[in-house]
Amino acid sequence: MQDIKEQVYGIERQLNTAKKNLHRHKGVSKRNQRLILDFVRFGEAKGLSAHRLMTYIKYMRSFAKIVKVDFDKATRDDMEKAFAYLNRKGYSDWTLQTHKDVTKAYWRWLYKLGKRDALPPCVNWIEGQKFPTKLTSEDLLTEEDIQNIIVSSSAFVRTPFSTPHFRYTVLFHKS
Repeated sequence: MQDIKEQVYGIERQLNTAKKNLHRHKGVSKRNQRLILDFVRFGEAKGLSAHRLMTYIKYMRSFAKIVKVDFDKATRDDMEKAFAYLNRKGYSDWTLQTHKDVTKAYWRWLYKLGKRDALPPCVNWIEGQKFPTKLTSEDLLTEEDIQNIIVSSSAFVRTPFSTPHFRYTVLFHKS
């Protein structure tokens, strides 16, 4: 039986399609296509999720179009120009951070470095920021918040909130 995520998202199919179609993207050299696929294969060997691997393909493919040089020949100047371009494009902080994280992960792989090893000079200057990734109890709605939403909403919107299934779900997840 198929995994529920696969049924909903079809991520394995998407990943296979993305790998097969990488060569169709203009602006990505044959060398970078091979390096990206090798990096993804390494991620598969490490047991990374298909979603993470899709992220790697997406960001490395777009980065290859921006940097316009084979990754294994990129200099610090090439990288600075590429990130200056990304910063000018007005991407969200999360998108820029993902570019930085994927780039650093890629170069760690390319130079066969461990987590504690220093990055090569072309990327060691890249700094990111840490965003909160864990929900705290303050981030969640309380039962009082839910009641206030129900009371202040119209009858049409209230109906789903007053069903036994909704009440059970709220009580079940609260335990």
